[in-house]
Amino acid sequence: TITFYHQYQRELKTCHQSGEKYIETTLEDIEWANRLLRDVLLAKSDELSKPIRSFFEMIKYHVKSNGKGVFYNKEIREKLRMNPMTINRYIRELENRSFIRRTGGNRKAGFEYEIANWQEYTNLQSNITALDEALKDLKLSITV
Repeated sequence: TITFYHQYQRELKTCHQSGEKYIETTLEDIEWANRLLRDVLLAKSDELSKPIRSFFEMIKYHVKSNGKGVFYNKEIREKLRMNPMTINRYIRELENRSFIRRTGGNRKAGFEYEIANWQEYTNLQSNITALDEALKDLKLSITV
């Protein structure tokens, strides 16, 4: 798609065997595709939906900036100014998928939660490297 986007800037070539006209893809095209696909691949490989992922990353930021290591629904609701039902649904989803765990509290005062795994998203991001490695191999094969 990126190659066709640049089709008017590229030289039109002709295949010697079939006579078909074509445009060559450049390494720059592949690099751009890699950049654009990274976010898509990351979202597809993430077990959380985009809104819940954003919510979870905001919670991690909030907990890290407070330095307490734990949080309550109420403080998150006040900080993010979100609908209580939405927060409860997101918290339940995160708890069911073991991204957070309940560490204390009660229904009246509110439950206390902690982040179960701080590095899971960083690990997921680092695993989306197949395209980078393929591009690196391609560049090496061309220079050799």
